Amino acid sequence: MKKTLRLTFLSFVLMISFAGIASAASFPDVDAVKWGWAKSVIEEMSSKGYITGYPDGTFGPSKPVTKLQALILSARILGVNDETNADYVELAEEAYADELQYYNVSNKKEIAYLLYKNVITEDELDTYISSTNANTPLKRYEAAILFTKLMGKEKEVKNKLLTVLPYQDVSLIPSHAKSYVEYVNNENIMKGMSETEFGPMVDVSRAQIAVMLHRVLQKNEIIDESVEGVITSLTRSGIEKKISIRISENNALTTKEYAIDNEVVVTYNNTTSTLYAINTQDYARLDIKGGKVRKIEAESKTKEIEGVVQDIVLEPVLKLQIKSDNKLQEYEVLSNVTVTKNSSSSDLRNVRVGDTVELTLEYNKVKKIIATSVRSSTTGNIEEIVISKTPSIKVKTNNTITAYNLTRDVTITVDGKTAQIYDLRLGYPVQLTVDGSTVIKVEAKTITQAQTITGTVELVNTSYKLINISMTDATTGETTLQQIFINSSTKIISHKDSKTIYLSDIKVGDTITAVGTINTGVFEASTIVVTTN
Repeated sequence: MKKTLRLTFLSFVLMISFAGIASAASFPDVDAVKWGWAKSVIEEMSSKGYITGYPDGTFGPSKPVTKLQALILSARILGVNDETNADYVELAEEAYADELQYYNVSNKKEIAYLLYKNVITEDELDTYISSTNANTPLKRYEAAILFTKLMGKEKEVKNKLLTVLPYQDVSLIPSHAKSYVEYVNNENIMKGMSETEFGPMVDVSRAQIAVMLHRVLQKNEIIDESVEGVITSLTRSGIEKKISIRISENNALTTKEYAIDNEVVVTYNNTTSTLYAINTQDYARLDIKGGKVRKIEAESKTKEIEGVVQDIVLEPVLKLQIKSDNKLQEYEVLSNVTVTKNSSSSDLRNVRVGDTVELTLEYNKVKKIIATSVRSSTTGNIEEIVISKTPSIKVKTNNTITAYNLTRDVTITVDGKTAQIYDLRLGYPVQLTVDGSTVIKVEAKTITQAQTITGTVELVNTSYKLINISMTDATTGETTLQQIFINSSTKIISHKDSKTIYLSDIKVGDTITAVGTINTGVFEASTIVVTTN
């Protein structure tokens, strides 16, 4: 619940256009020439009291609709003013009185009703009715979200993995809204401002919202309730058809019975069907309106699908993303899943991105996995390293850069020695062993970079065979320290007579020039010339 007091109160009075008498049948400013596409709909919606005109008799078709006004209209088409819903409205107002007391708006009845109907959530109240947002015009992409909610399809739309839109301004649509826009576009609730532009940031006008809400009403898909669970009983014939379904409610299982409408629409395993195809123990989603089931989407208890693993989601629950029939689908994996990999008993750790899989689903969750993969090898140079819960690398081979996921237990060696992902460096040449499209082994080799550095000796340690020098950047004047390691093959020469000297002959304050290579971040000198000593 929101208990933060709003210090800046909204001074907002709704015009009669949204609260007045529903008597106007026509408006002088809605002429057939300019507004022919909306005229008949505006008159119909006005006569039914959904949206009305101004006191001067005009409609104001081009005026923008605010976010608060859009909610009020939405509540009206859901029946907030219907006598049959009076008890529900009163219950909603009581239930959400605490949440709404901090918002200075006069139409709390409509807002409470939308909360009760799960069209909006308490977390979204600020978005729509805060003092900052209530008077803000509703954008077209925001209208797409609201209409999807009205249609009861938000859960379905949010779970959609791929979105395809025919507009050139798709990049202007916020990423979280694209699937909503696709839904309302496909359902013909909203179309583009032109064939190539959707106009997501354009304000919605009063004429537009009248037409859009009319389309929502025509769809006849606004539902009172949606439930999903396991079918426990089904009466397919007789005067009164009934269905009982076991659902999870408040962390407990409960069984509910619903009457089935005579015109119920049924799909079974994504195919149009009838009640006679459905069986007890099948999994189903029910759309309910007016106390009767209007739509049933059922699936058999178990089913099998084939596809290729695209991703493995680890949190909050383990899921597989599968590409099947050119569609991306995501399935939760049961904790007791059985796995077979390349004809041998295995476990989930060996299921990789790129594997071809046959999944056995029980109530849409993965119960069994039969995976096959092709093992291959590739070479190249490391272009990118991503260290995360799902690590990956990019490797460049013949001017082509390819991204690979790494298994959590990937084997890594550097110059033949066991290593970790932290030991890899950009540019390292590597040989990858790939299972499917996931790397299970990385064999890397270090690279050396020839370099010459000059500086003043700050420290000489003969025991550890190292020298610290300070170097001054001629451009910036900044001084940095560099550590130089000496090995048994390092030559140390005096610049005075070109004679070989020893490490112990180098003193603090001497100027030296070192030639060597950087190997895994360490400068190893091959030659040191002492220019002053």
